[in-house]
Amino acid sequence: MIPKFYTLRHSRYWDVDWVLKLLLLACILLTSTSIIYAQDYFYYYKGEKQRLELNTGYVYVVTSTSISDSLELKTMINRNIQISKFGTDNSAQTLKSVSKTANSGITNWAELRLSEKLSSEEYLLYLEQLERDESIKNASPYFKNENKDKLGLSDYFYVKLKHERDFSRLEKMAAELGSEIVGQNKFMPLWYTMKTVPDAKLNALEQANRFYESGLFEHAEPDFMEDDLVHVPNDPFYVDQWGLTNTGHYGGIAGMDIRALGAWDITKGSRDVVVAVLDHGFEMNHPDLQGNTFGTGFDTESGTSPALLLGSHGTACAGIIAATGDNNTGVTGVAPNARLMSVSNSLVGTPNSRQRRADGINWAWQNGADVISNSWGSGVQYAIIDNAITNALTNGRGGLGTIIVFSAGNGNGNVGYPANSNPDIIAVGAMSPCGERKSPLSCDGEGWGSDFGAQLDVVAPGVLISTTDRQGATGYNTGTAIHPLNGGTILAADYGDQNYTVWFNGTSSACPMVAGVAALILSVNPCLTHDEVEDIIEQTARKVGGYAYANTMGRPNGTWHNEMGYGLVDAEAAVELAQQLLPAGSEFDLYSKDRPFDTGAEPNPDGGPMWISEDIWVRQNLDGGLAHENPEYKMFSPNGVYVRVRNNSSVTSECANLSLYFSKASTGLVWPNHWTNYTLSGVLNGDKVNTVSVPPIPPGGTTIIEIPWYPPNPGDFVNDIHHFCLLARIESPADPMFNEQNGVGVSINVKNNNNIVWKNVQVYNNDSDSYFTSLYIRGVQRGWSKINLRFYDRGFNDRIEKPFFDRGGEIYVKVEPEFFERIKKAELQDIKIIDENMLFIASPKATIYGIEINDQETFSMHFAFRVDVGDREEVLLDVLQQNTEKRTLEGGERFVITKSSKAPFSDERLSVNKSNLVYPNPAKDEIYIKYSVDSDNSLVEVSVYDALDPNNEVQLYTGEHNRGEYFEWYNIQNLKKGVYVLKLKIGDEVKTERIVVSK
Repeated sequence: MIPKFYTLRHSRYWDVDWVLKLLLLACILLTSTSIIYAQDYFYYYKGEKQRLELNTGYVYVVTSTSISDSLELKTMINRNIQISKFGTDNSAQTLKSVSKTANSGITNWAELRLSEKLSSEEYLLYLEQLERDESIKNASPYFKNENKDKLGLSDYFYVKLKHERDFSRLEKMAAELGSEIVGQNKFMPLWYTMKTVPDAKLNALEQANRFYESGLFEHAEPDFMEDDLVHVPNDPFYVDQWGLTNTGHYGGIAGMDIRALGAWDITKGSRDVVVAVLDHGFEMNHPDLQGNTFGTGFDTESGTSPALLLGSHGTACAGIIAATGDNNTGVTGVAPNARLMSVSNSLVGTPNSRQRRADGINWAWQNGADVISNSWGSGVQYAIIDNAITNALTNGRGGLGTIIVFSAGNGNGNVGYPANSNPDIIAVGAMSPCGERKSPLSCDGEGWGSDFGAQLDVVAPGVLISTTDRQGATGYNTGTAIHPLNGGTILAADYGDQNYTVWFNGTSSACPMVAGVAALILSVNPCLTHDEVEDIIEQTARKVGGYAYANTMGRPNGTWHNEMGYGLVDAEAAVELAQQLLPAGSEFDLYSKDRPFDTGAEPNPDGGPMWISEDIWVRQNLDGGLAHENPEYKMFSPNGVYVRVRNNSSVTSECANLSLYFSKASTGLVWPNHWTNYTLSGVLNGDKVNTVSVPPIPPGGTTIIEIPWYPPNPGDFVNDIHHFCLLARIESPADPMFNEQNGVGVSINVKNNNNIVWKNVQVYNNDSDSYFTSLYIRGVQRGWSKINLRFYDRGFNDRIEKPFFDRGGEIYVKVEPEFFERIKKAELQDIKIIDENMLFIASPKATIYGIEINDQETFSMHFAFRVDVGDREEVLLDVLQQNTEKRTLEGGERFVITKSSKAPFSDERLSVNKSNLVYPNPAKDEIYIKYSVDSDNSLVEVSVYDALDPNNEVQLYTGEHNRGEYFEWYNIQNLKKGVYVLKLKIGDEVKTERIVVSK
């Protein structure tokens, strides 16, 4: 209803008749208390009246087919009313036809959102006025009850007969009241769907009540429309994100959006899909981005990781793509479950800047980016950038091609470079809230224009976009701003204490919208090529804005227009089409073996360790070798991770990917916590390496997948520098995971799934490694639990001629102090404590029972082995973590000892002698010191200096300690070979000891 007198002045319904009706209404209200405006609203459910109240904020209308979209309807009614929904009704097609006279044609319907609250009298009178127009077939009210604030009454209601013979009664009463029988329910034949006819005196609620009150029918119920099937994100600023759900924002047209809600009914994205943002870098600790950050990123300016924060632009772009949804914080992204990779670039004209941008593209696709979002341009064309884009399109995603999305530009002219450089790029223009190309004349009122022309592919919302902003006053939101349309002030306090902005503009904001849609597409069909993803986006785009779209040479994906490309990107239709393109036919079964004797059964009936697979291994070079090696840190050439994939079915596999993850070696690893963006003390300890395509494998066939990998910089770690666990997951819609769980020890998922394979094996060689190698111990049960640690040398169906302990093998274990205290409280079998924090093991029965541990804790144990191993021999030792109560395996590690020093270890190198300040000595990679502090808050400093150059002192540690004994280790890997002096200063007391560093 037109709510107030002044809102009617431009309405087609504002006439003399309207004024007379209002005057007449006022007179009647003075003389009558029983008219319709004071009536009691209800419907019947199981014979009981269900009370209702009017909701005068909305109206439901059925229109003639001459009104084809919401823009026409809005123009006809009034510009102060929003069309919040506009759709097509084909309900008759879902029912069994029973009447030749029933109108089964398709009609249009809409939900009107009124700009001001009305009285009940004004509201009902407005419904009558709407129906006076020949284009409006029906106008019905909205209601509310104690459970819902918004119940829209459609023109349908449902009636159930008492007996089949009562159909004639249904026909007779329908004719009397002004309704038609739309059809019979296909599954419950006593139920019929009814519809009010145009010009009926009673609406669907009133007719349903009359049918029930006649006593002739079992049930009669009106049809109420509820938004209970569409989950709207709880993020507080989602209501401002018109690009996702447009309800008429900024004077725009309702429904002119990317239809995000419909797409989210199918998918909100996948953690396996990574979108790189090549931009200023984004705030990886932003509260709306940190949960979706992938890895540490890359900085093109320095050529190293991590990515830096060089401006505000990247944070805004990242939020549009994949801000976390439903976290009661800020905004939500187009693909809120996808992950974001930060690639930072200055985006300013500096020497060598174009080569650095090319580097960013190459680094992104080589490090797992499925989509690269580029909200930048260049006034000059560069072959080096062209080649980088071609590399990504050709080689990314294991040969399927990385999807490259570029902004078209904001110059109101032709599409700019690089968006215009390659037809396989998705070039994105900007659209206004009214569904038109963003131009200086578009309805948003801003004076710039989106680029357009022959290379334009699609458009997306690109003006007044709400998104993430740099935290504090350093971003776009500096505290206040002037509203671009009404001139009012926007306060930063309204937007999350300046962590968000409401006015991010340009094709810079349209580009990440499309990148987010590409991520949604890949989440439901990861085996699409980059060409197929682009085709889907173009074929499903909506023809909005009233432009004359036409068939165009070189544009095979539908009608196209110079200013809009194929039209407005449609996330819902794109995801639906991507699903339809999944390979048809029988499902297949791909797997990798947990052990040599694994048959691929799910779950694996074996109760042994799941981390010793021979179907996944590492080579220090991409040489195709079959023997497992320890990863080696190299800056310019990758290691190779190899995974053997087998087809256990009778059909050829068609669509599958292989995702590889790493984590620092531990007996306790939880999925996905320790495998995706897992940091410990600020250092990345686990993350996804890459996803590659698995080629078709014939029945019973096998293939080996090679994945390049750059292991983390050992300088980042103070523990064992090269020991990592690897996890490979075979992912395919035709071969889904079997009972995969989150938040549990990864061993459970490996056991249940033949799609998942795990490697936690270290090759230990005393000739090349330091004496001690390290392993993390963690709990995998939530909260507190107890674990057993076993030291087992018998293998698990391995061919072992002479086990480790039968060869006289010995293990020296150094334990950090807190964990050592836990061990002392546990039960030790065949394990000796030989000094503070030091254990000695020489028995195959060695076990520590009942160590208390929490899943939030991480402890380290350091191992040194002494055993006789001949040339070309291997000796196995497994460290097993069991749940004390259940005696089930939670995790572990296998050490493959290939060679030992010819001379036996001296006890001096391995024991903790209280007179010694440091050990081992000589040392290679790390040293351990033990000392006592006699008073509280003592300043402790640890440093080393070259014995030949005392002035070149390297500080290892400085800080305050309380009284007590301390046992600590330090990384000295960066020290060159030579003789050094370790200096320990506690308060005013200084101790020194000479160290020999051998390399």
